[in-house]
Amino acid sequence: MENKIHPFFLEKVSLSGYKSIYNVDVNFNKGLNIIIGKNAVGKTNFLDFLSHSLQFNFDDITNFSSSLFFKNGKTIQIEISDLIDNKELLNNSFINRNLISKISIDGNLINQDLTKKSDAFDIIESVGLTVSSSFIKHGIPNLFPLVDIPYSFRIDGTGIPNDFFKIINDEEQPYFIKAFLADFLFSFYRNRSETINIEKINAKINDSFQKLEKIKPTLAKYSPIGDLRLNKNYNVYLDDRDEFIIENLLLEFKIDGKWFPFSNLSDGTKRIFYIISEIDYSSTFYSTNDGFGFNEDTLRVILLEEPELGIHPHQLMQLMQFIKEKSSEKQIILTTHSPIILDILENDELNKIIIASYNNNNLGTQFRHLNKDEIFKAKKYLEEDYLGDYWKYSDLEQ
Repeated sequence: MENKIHPFFLEKVSLSGYKSIYNVDVNFNKGLNIIIGKNAVGKTNFLDFLSHSLQFNFDDITNFSSSLFFKNGKTIQIEISDLIDNKELLNNSFINRNLISKISIDGNLINQDLTKKSDAFDIIESVGLTVSSSFIKHGIPNLFPLVDIPYSFRIDGTGIPNDFFKIINDEEQPYFIKAFLADFLFSFYRNRSETINIEKINAKINDSFQKLEKIKPTLAKYSPIGDLRLNKNYNVYLDDRDEFIIENLLLEFKIDGKWFPFSNLSDGTKRIFYIISEIDYSSTFYSTNDGFGFNEDTLRVILLEEPELGIHPHQLMQLMQFIKEKSSEKQIILTTHSPIILDILENDELNKIIIASYNNNNLGTQFRHLNKDEIFKAKKYLEEDYLGDYWKYSDLEQ
């Protein structure tokens, strides 16, 4: 069955008040968007601010304005701003501030002055939109439970383990881990009334890890990882109150016919796994600042910082083919310094390129798409050479 992009997509953002992001307006395409630009023009600042905006998490940001436009025939606009004077900052009164928030559909206001961040999620979900975003930064996560460090948890009659909430509320934790653990843990709660024994717990663990079968073919096709499995050295403890502990859940990776822990993989292979698992793992899970939910119609927006870092050129082209393929069902916004990445674009896809620059006249980071002359030159290059050569040998960023 052919993949189709989510009916909603992030059409435009207007951001101001964060580092070099003084006043930014940029339009996006469905699917793949590639941001190019020199060092120190604010590409990372932009992705970081956009990530905060998509998660409605502005705890560490003051004096900002964020406006997101989602499109699916109608336009849903979400505006959140916070203007604080210096006295409030000195008195630390901004800690308990209320953000000024507005949500409108096709220009018609439906809500304003939200008192909690979760209200924004509730409102947009009521009009058919839930958003789940990932910011894949340089390297790999410092803490990568289940992948790089064992995961243990206790399930009793009181509800979901507390450490799970710590994981899903941690912006630094990968979506892959949050979504997989949510799917995994809730498999134990769907039939909590049934009698539990060690055999049934092991069966549930094995059933839950079958969801990883979906990303195995992708890893085998686009990475050095030939297979993936759960390490068998986990422990299960059950008491007479049907409360149990599962310890040391950890993945293993097959490279060239041999099984290894994540720590033994090369840095490039770790990075490729991080990117592929974050993009390819499918779940109905989405998280909010105050909780989480499950919705089959969740829009996934992937923010990806320089996928080329630490990756061999041939493997990078394979990875970009995967990313382009997945952009048919997810919206992917990436930054890059590698001309190779532009080579995946065809003649009719030049609108996917966004050029970042820094304006010293109090404008800060700015973005633009190719103009008519640049599109003409790019098509000329595509007739005989690679699109990446146009970036390398032209005045594209001037």
